[in-house]
Amino acid sequence: MRLSEKLERQAEFPQDTQLLINYLTGFNEGKKIIDWFTDANYIDELPNKLTRADICNGAKIKSALVDIVRKVDKCIKHLELRMPVMDYGKEFNDSIWAFHSCFNGEAEEVAAPFEWESAGTKRLLSNIVPHIFRTLETGSLLIADELDNSLHPYVAIALIQLFHTDNPSNAQLIFSTHSTFFMNKNYLRAEELCFTEKDDKGFSSIKSVYDYYEDPKKVYERENWGEDYLQDIYVEQPNMSMSGFSPFICKKL
Repeated sequence: MRLSEKLERQAEFPQDTQLLINYLTGFNEGKKIIDWFTDANYIDELPNKLTRADICNGAKIKSALVDIVRKVDKCIKHLELRMPVMDYGKEFNDSIWAFHSCFNGEAEEVAAPFEWESAGTKRLLSNIVPHIFRTLETGSLLIADELDNSLHPYVAIALIQLFHTDNPSNAQLIFSTHSTFFMNKNYLRAEELCFTEKDDKGFSSIKSVYDYYEDPKKVYERENWGEDYLQDIYVEQPNMSMSGFSPFICKKL
């Protein structure tokens, strides 16, 4: 019996106390699936600390960081590792510093701790870029939760397109987003787009955009899948009417 048949049988006769992932471990094919996810790289929503290794040891990553940071923030010229110093009334141990252009009559550079950068810049350079370049280099899988969070949409698009244009090792990116900006033919292929939906019982399902059309050719006839998504064509949108909250908002405390 193939794994697909076993899963269909499990769906027909589920065991309430057994998780699907536990069920899969009982089969060789299932272990391969679990190993595939276990070996993946992961990006979460929060920025990691930019490490000494990223600046000193990873020459390719450092070059990429500097190139990207100049495109994202034209005022940041380069990054540098400083040994423990006391500055701005605070001790910074083994810290990464960003050098900014400062124009006060004549051009000069001013150094500031990297931890003072915006949330988007920190997440991009300390979390996303190192993971992406390691994944592209090794041809592995990268899973990113809310990839575009705190990023300009075109920055996120540029990162996604690396997997389309600079991917000789066939690395793979799986990411979630709440933005409809990416849901069009300019940025994603239809077979790359899936929707998730939670039902009244709390069960989540995932469907390809193709699942909503009887004729697959109809998928590419749509100009913008994001606009269709907001029109409830794929999944039901949440009812966010705030009218019922007015008594609570207007009530004097």
